[in-house]
Amino acid sequence: MLNTTEQSTVIPIAPWLARDGFVAETAVRLDQLQAAIERLTTDRHWAHDSVEELREDVRQLRRERTFEETLRNARETKLDEIIRCVRDLKERLSAIEGPRSSFMGLTFRSFESVDARLKEQTALADRVAWLERWLVASGLLAALSAVTVLAAALSHFV
Repeated sequence: MLNTTEQSTVIPIAPWLARDGFVAETAVRLDQLQAAIERLTTDRHWAHDSVEELREDVRQLRRERTFEETLRNARETKLDEIIRCVRDLKERLSAIEGPRSSFMGLTFRSFESVDARLKEQTALADRVAWLERWLVASGLLAALSAVTVLAAALSHFV
């Protein structure tokens, strides 16, 4: 049996049960923490991917905005050039036409009426030119008739 010189080392059961419960509970909590860490890691990767997608979307939007601004600036530049050309043409036309106050007395206020009037004047000029040619031809015929009459009279007297 037991020796009196040896101490008996009897361990009560209750503290071991409490310790086993604590270890088991700690193991469960560690497993839960491990699962939570894995979920957080997955969520972090998902969030990181989402952030990268958002950054790419922002880059794309900036490129589109820059392109639109470039188009708008080009359109404005073209419009400014057209406006400048129209003003230049207007100034040149004003210099050709003279003062605007004299337009109020004009009877021809459209290109059609001016064109019709020019056709009338051209027709009149053509008629005058035809009459001039007819007068020259008539004069030549009269001179030829006079020469013929004179030649006949001279031949009669000779």
